[in-house]
Amino acid sequence: MVSINSILDVYPSFMLDFIVKNKASDVDYLDRIYTSWGDENPDNIFSFFQKVMNKVDTLTPDTFELNGLTRKNWKNSFVRAVREAMVNCLTHADYHSRLVVQISWFDKRVVFQNPGELLVTKEEFFSKTDSKPRNALVFQAFVQARLGEHTGSGGYRILNVMSKLNTKHPDLEVTPQKTILTIWKIGDDTVLHDLPENEQVAYQVFMTKMSATFKEIAVNFSNEYECRKALKGLIDKGLVIQVGKGRATKYLISPKSSTAQKYMYNYAEMIKNVIF
Repeated sequence: MVSINSILDVYPSFMLDFIVKNKASDVDYLDRIYTSWGDENPDNIFSFFQKVMNKVDTLTPDTFELNGLTRKNWKNSFVRAVREAMVNCLTHADYHSRLVVQISWFDKRVVFQNPGELLVTKEEFFSKTDSKPRNALVFQAFVQARLGEHTGSGGYRILNVMSKLNTKHPDLEVTPQKTILTIWKIGDDTVLHDLPENEQVAYQVFMTKMSATFKEIAVNFSNEYECRKALKGLIDKGLVIQVGKGRATKYLISPKSSTAQKYMYNYAEMIKNVIF
């Protein structure tokens, strides 16, 4: 098995880091796993993966309270999504970079950050597409361990699992230096409480109906400026989308939101009716 010494000979900045915190702003870790020479620490990619997944299994509850409902089959599905994201993170990282691979476990989300730009588009990542691994040998090791597939459908399976769990749509941020994937443990109903007060007022309209005009939303505000400001915030966060122009403009709850999943069977038809 390749050790940390052999890896550092080729990749001097190599480090894999898994941290557990309640919030990103917390100073202290609740737990941490990272690659090093220590006897209890993993010293290569696969041993890091195994140790982190064991920790994920203990951190994930059997049931989970989401949007006021207790999800009984939460654990197996959520751990499967985390495993897919872990494999993707470790096989596509640019280990030549000075940035480290870091996986952060927070109370409401899990963030996977790997150095290197995504080799496919965001749309391709969440769909079934041909795999383009940055590290073919690492990827092949996971394939042989039956933890990865050549179909390149890891992102698609993550999205599918999270949709079934009714959580927020996974976030994907890509820059030339790094790729950040966020898997949420909460739904948009829960996110409502974290929004600024003006955005909460606007979003509550969409909790009971799929679409609304500006006038229907504005009645909840003292002036149009505050309404437009709230709508812009919701649009920027991906919770609401705008369709149409001028007087025909309508605002729809985003199909990526967990609230929309309840009505997804007729979402396409609803948009068609709104536009035409």
